[in-house]
Amino acid sequence: MYFEFPAIDFLRIFRMGQPNLESSCPYGILGVDRNATLKHIKSSYRKLALIYHPDKLPPNASDAEKKVAHSNFAAIGSAYEILSDEGRRREYDFESTQQQQHQRNGGNHSRR
Repeated sequence: MYFEFPAIDFLRIFRMGQPNLESSCPYGILGVDRNATLKHIKSSYRKLALIYHPDKLPPNASDAEKKVAHSNFAAIGSAYEILSDEGRRREYDFESTQQQQHQRNGGNHSRR
C-alpha cells in the first residue's frame, strides 16, 4: 500500500508539523498543537487535503491504495470538522482531559 507523492508535498508536511493519520486525536492527524489557532488549523487542513486527496492518485493505483487514500482523506476531514467548530473542539478537549485524568488515577479503580 505504497504510493508516491511529489517531494515538495513532504516538505510542506515537515514544515507544518508531523501529521499522524493513524492517530485517533484530531490534533495529531492535522499535525497541530492543542493551542493552535483556527487559522493554523485551517491552513494545515487545506495543505493535507490537497496532498492526500484521492484524486491525486495515479491512474493505475490499486484498489488498496484507493481505499487508503479515501480513509486518510476522511480522517483529515473528520479532524478538521471537530477542531474548526469551537464547541466541538472544547467538548473534545474536555473529554480527552477527563480520560487522561482517569488513566492517571488508575483506570477503573476507585479511591477509598
